[in-house]
Amino acid sequence: MRFSVKSFIKDWGKGALPGEDFAEMGRDVEESLAVARILERAGYDALDADCGSYEGYYWAHPPGYQEHGCYLPYVAPLTQAVDIPVLVAGRMDKPDVAERALAEGAADMVMLGRGLLADPQWPHKVRAGRAERIRPCVGCHDGCLGRQDICRPMSCAVNPACGREAEYALRPALRRRRVLVVGGGMAGMEAARVAAARGHTVKLLEQAEALGGHVIAGSVPPFKSDERRLLEWYERELAEAGVEVVLGRRATPDSEADLEPEVVILAPGSTAKVPPIPGVDGDHVLSATEALLDPERVGDPVVVIGGGLVGCEVAVWLAQQGRRVSLVEALGSLMAAVEVPHPNKLMMRDMLPAHGVEVRTGVTIAAIRDDGLELDGADGPGRLAAASVVLATGYEPRAATPAAWQDVTPEVYVIGDAAGPRNIMAAIWEGYEVARGV
Repeated sequence: MRFSVKSFIKDWGKGALPGEDFAEMGRDVEESLAVARILERAGYDALDADCGSYEGYYWAHPPGYQEHGCYLPYVAPLTQAVDIPVLVAGRMDKPDVAERALAEGAADMVMLGRGLLADPQWPHKVRAGRAERIRPCVGCHDGCLGRQDICRPMSCAVNPACGREAEYALRPALRRRRVLVVGGGMAGMEAARVAAARGHTVKLLEQAEALGGHVIAGSVPPFKSDERRLLEWYERELAEAGVEVVLGRRATPDSEADLEPEVVILAPGSTAKVPPIPGVDGDHVLSATEALLDPERVGDPVVVIGGGLVGCEVAVWLAQQGRRVSLVEALGSLMAAVEVPHPNKLMMRDMLPAHGVEVRTGVTIAAIRDDGLELDGADGPGRLAAASVVLATGYEPRAATPAAWQDVTPEVYVIGDAAGPRNIMAAIWEGYEVARGV
């Protein structure tokens, strides 16, 4: 029987965050233990235990902001209250978390959902002692619940073949070719991985000193650590596949002509978009990437401009470090320009006030001064004090110049942010799609 142990409802239509001190308005653990004993006497064979409710939706469908094994503290008492098996899910896709839960008796059986969408070979890799080869779920919900919400077939952001394996399974290339991938972000790494898996000879050039693109900075907050795991997975898989990776080198048609590539895949990524605001060139103004990679440069108080997902995540992360943070968004609501899956959006919406972030929507920036911002909004002009300003105002493509490569080879593709800013799912799917057809 599907059995919710704790509802996480703190008020009408309001869920409660992990660690939040609140009065449970739904079912709590004590009541659930009593109900479980009644169900056992009634003859139920097992309890499929979880947490959450429609109000606590980010418990019923835990996003990446939740800890791995987030149900275990609430489910563990259930195993002591009944003699029938207790099954548990809830971000159990890290093998060490799953094994520890079983060893400590916190659950009798571990269930995997999204972990198997990301990597259907999860159990076999654990059994073979190759857990590091498991492609991690990043908890984004973009490919699974997000697609379901818009009436599209369920799949997975990090596994483009999920749900269409018969059609999208990788097959050996008919002829081995020399493939050059320019750019080592998500799209470029996936293209290189897939091309090599199909038998091509692949070289990947990245002008930075590390692979990952925007994920390097984006995975800095502890609540984004699964993206770091995904990046590390790509690094291992590229090595396993025999991809030659060259870092710290800028590729041009002239510099790479001696390679004589038969296919060139351009994935140079994107750069931070700088809005035309007076004072935006001040020394105290940073991009979101700069703030994440060099937090010592961020003063207090700080204003984050841009209330998309990146801006919200940066604001929470800065607040977690003890800074006084304000978040300013021109639109009437946060995370409005690009669709964010419901559980992730709800949890981030609640995380902002929980960490003391002041949110102002429907407000534009008239100017950035040395000591703060001048604002325009429905209530008239205003000011916000700021020692630092962080721009989270989107990205714009880096020039890919495919025409310049036509003298090297006629088969040139542009993928990832260079073709237009996109999220991790779109980048990975595009890299897979192009390399699958090479």
